[in-house]
Amino acid sequence: MANNKYYVSAKNKNLDIGLEVEELNPYMAAMYAYNILCDDYGFTDVFITDVESMGMRYKND
Repeated sequence: MANNKYYVSAKNKNLDIGLEVEELNPYMAAMYAYNILCDDYGFTDVFITDVESMGMRYKND
């Protein structure tokens, strides 16, 4: 199974945030980044502004 690496851009009030995440598709990457920012960092009013592909990584099972 392959995981893609994505750069997710987000905005919280006047703060621009960028995260690198590995997920199966850009939608899952956006949701993962959103959950990290809300749950782990306690941000509210988070908006995902962009998801860019950074390449693919392969996992050997």
